[in-house]
Amino acid sequence: MSNIAPNQADPETAADLLPVDMGCANMDLFDPEAGDYASDDRVFVNDVRTQRAFLERAPRLGLRPYLASFNLSWTRAIVAHERAGRLGRPLIVAFVLGGEEFVAAHPTTAAGVRAHLDALPAGLELEWLVSSHRGDVLDVADEVIAAGGHLVVGIGDHPHTALGHPTTADLVARVADLGRRHGRRPATAGEARRILGVPEHAHR
Repeated sequence: MSNIAPNQADPETAADLLPVDMGCANMDLFDPEAGDYASDDRVFVNDVRTQRAFLERAPRLGLRPYLASFNLSWTRAIVAHERAGRLGRPLIVAFVLGGEEFVAAHPTTAAGVRAHLDALPAGLELEWLVSSHRGDVLDVADEVIAAGGHLVVGIGDHPHTALGHPTTADLVARVADLGRRHGRRPATAGEARRILGVPEHAHR
């Protein structure tokens, strides 16, 4: 938080969203060729005290929490914090799926997406996004868009070599075209802020 708070007073550097990881995980990657883990000591710790601190301070800084979930226990933690009254509406939830190497997350399949969605209570006001670390989020793109979700795509998560080494801009254009085929046009930056409930004073 110390590298974010000082920037919020300047419109040129102020952020709209504060990423908050909603659980702990073993972050060791699995090596499919070797048939074993590539390491065995990498733990990602985000305890409830840290989550509470971020969630309670975000509104004071004019930030919306961007809630990341790798698996069902993280999604259940989001619901718990919502019940405790720490989350504004709409919730912004990013379901991070995983490829074969990233076993900490649900797999990049339609079932992986549904596992998260099925854990959410009916009527919960949220905007949800899906990405895939070390996996191809385009494998679930149709299902996500048809269900009303959004896609996070880029070469930082997956190189997409099957598409001929595209740039991130190429991938975004591909997803935008897919959205149009489902009757959903891309939002402008201003529209996206309104959809996500970003405070007016944070608009630039």
